[in-house]
Amino acid sequence: MANEEHLAILRKGVETWNEWRKDNPDIQPDLQKADLSGASLIDANLRGADLSGANLRKANLSEAQLSEAQLSEAQLSEAHPGGRTSSGQTSLRRTSQRRALSGRTSAGRNSAGRYLSRLTSKVLT
Repeated sequence: MANEEHLAILRKGVETWNEWRKDNPDIQPDLQKADLSGASLIDANLRGADLSGANLRKANLSEAQLSEAQLSEAQLSEAHPGGRTSSGQTSLRRTSQRRALSGRTSAGRNSAGRYLSRLTSKVLT
């Protein structure tokens, strides 16, 4: 389960969240199984966050920093991709590839190939 304090900070908005991250660089955010469906996470610093099993359906991850984030079993269907690493490169594709290669999609089916090609085509277009 997500750390309720971390989730409450994120729900205050990305600006508050990013400031908290800046003030607490040694804390690894625990957002496991958090319901972030439809959330606007534009430019959110989610670097190193544990988002395992989180519901990110329809979330806007444009310019979100996702490097080193844990996304195993996260639900990413219809999420707006565009996360970036600290170097500015898209990282949603990379982290989602690892998730897809683990053999599960957000629907729980073992269709890694289809999921990965669909996600890759969305990220690259």
